[in-house]
This record gives sequence, C-alpha cells and structure tokens, in this order.
Amino acid sequence: MANPKCVALKCEVKDVFDSKFEPAVRKQIRETVQKLVDKNKGLTFDDKCKDGWLLTVTVVSLKVDDPNNPTTIEAKVVIDGVPLFGTANGLKATGNTKATGIRAKKLEQEVTMVIKDVVDDLMTKQVIPQMLKP
Repeated sequence: MANPKCVALKCEVKDVFDSKFEPAVRKQIRETVQKLVDKNKGLTFDDKCKDGWLLTVTVVSLKVDDPNNPTTIEAKVVIDGVPLFGTANGLKATGNTKATGIRAKKLEQEVTMVIKDVVDDLMTKQVIPQMLKP
C-alpha cells in the first residue's frame, strides 16, 4: 500500500490588493503548512510526494480598507486536499478573517501574520485531522 502520509503543496494567490505582497504571502503559506505538517506525527512534508496528499492553498482575496493608509485587512483562504492514493475522499476547508488596527508602516508583516493565522487555523482544525483519518 502506498504511504498516504506525505504532503505536497501548491500555492495560489488570486486577488491581492497589491501584487508586491504576493511573494511574501506564498512564502508564509509554505512555511506555515510545512511547519504544521512536519509537527504532526505520521505526516511529512515532501514536494515530490506522489502517493500522499496534494494540498492547494488559495488566497481567494486579500484586501485592505484604504490602500493609502490601511487600518483593516480582510483575507479569505481555501485549502483543497486531493488524495494521491487509493479511494480516499478529498477535502476542502474555507476560512476568512478580518484584522483591525494594522500598522501601515509594517504592512508586509501585518499581511503575512493574517495569512499565517488563517492557514494555521484551517490546517489545525480541519485539514490535518481529515488527512490523519485512516
């Protein structure tokens, strides 16, 4: 039987208020998912995984209230999981958040923290438990 416990990752960013933040968002997603996967006994992060899970993390939207002086960030993220083995069912998790009181001078840091929080929450509460089911 193939090992269903390895996890590969694909990142997509569809709608972000400023494209210059896209690389930081992708990097944050990768770091967050890899850390959480490797932390869980029975799962390993492997970009070349062919017989485990393929996770696609999509930032559907990342918006601020005022592009010139933002005080609020809203993010919507979807995680799709496709099993690369047997007859297991896929999974889908959706989450969003709104952060207020952000610092415009540290916008990249604020953006990556919001993305980290949403991805962390989805992975911990919905995705990982589903992947660990027998």
